[in-house]
This record gives sequence, structure tokens and C-alpha cells, in this order.
Amino acid sequence: RDLAKALKGLDSEFEVTWNAAEQRIDLTSKTAYTAVGGEQATLPAGNKAASLTNASVYLDGKPLSLTAYSISGNNYFKLRDLGDALGFSVDWDNATSTVTISAQ
Repeated sequence: RDLAKALKGLDSEFEVTWNAAEQRIDLTSKTAYTAVGGEQATLPAGNKAASLTNASVYLDGKPLSLTAYSISGNNYFKLRDLGDALGFSVDWDNATSTVTISAQ
């Protein structure tokens, strides 16, 4: 949701919804994100337990093979995996310890 909010209005924008009946995360490409609250909030400091999530992820109605981790009730994905699926690139600048996301 944080990334979807950040990309809203760009060519790589996408919507995120929870499909409770199917217990899955649905992503819809080329669709503006609808905020639900809590996006881009500061994470609490400290170590948190992470486990593989059981939720499946679908993009435009088709299953994606992504690894996701559940931390404090939220699902986290590798940015590069999402970028490959949704059409944006992710770069790392080691000198400045900065991640750059380039929407296409």
C-alpha cells in the first residue's frame, strides 16, 4: 500500500485490495490507488518477528509468484519483485545507502 500510494498518478500506478473470500491480495495495474489510512506511517523501532505470509497475490486476476513476509500484521515484498511485475525499476546507491524507484 505504501508503494501504491507513492506511485499514484504515474504510469506504474496500481490498486491494492484485500480479497477476504479468497484470502489473497489483489493488485490491479494502471489503476489509481485508493488510500485506506496508515500508508507511509513511520514504523516502530526495534526488531520484529517475520514469517512467510500465507496470502497469495494476484495481478490483474492472475497469480503472481512473490515471496512476502508478515510483520506485525502487514505484508512486505521485495521491491524488485514488485517492480518486475508492475513495470518500475529499483536501484541501490551504495555510496548514499539510497533506494531509487523509477516509474516507467
